[in-house]
Amino acid sequence: IRDNAFKYWNCDVSKRKIIFNEYMIDWKKPLFLVEGPFDLIKTRLATSNVVPMLGKTLGEHYQLSKKIIANKTPIVIGLDPEETKYQLKMAEFFTGFGIDVSTLEYPEWVDDLGALTEEQVKTLFQTNVTKYDTIVELRKRIERI
Repeated sequence: IRDNAFKYWNCDVSKRKIIFNEYMIDWKKPLFLVEGPFDLIKTRLATSNVVPMLGKTLGEHYQLSKKIIANKTPIVIGLDPEETKYQLKMAEFFTGFGIDVSTLEYPEWVDDLGALTEEQVKTLFQTNVTKYDTIVELRKRIERI
């Protein structure tokens, strides 16, 4: 990439106000949360109920968070493996509202969701989703990483 070239253009609207592809979300089924649109493309190979957060975290002022909380939608946090502190922050936030939270657990050889093949993504989403009954359990898992 040239020094002055852009990978993509960010829109002018705040990501707090956007729910990417909202019309495709089934709020009654577990919703996979990924970082960006490129992760969405890969993840849709394994599940159709996925939305990019357009960043690494969500909070109380995000329309996506408000919709998840209003619908009591269970979530699966699928951030890249090195983003454990953001996983924990989001898990604490959503469990505070009684939302069921699971995380996508990556094998050690995976460092980015976007780098996986279609078959690897499907396998990962079928076998590596872990639900933690308490934030304490998730925090212990993250501290081991």
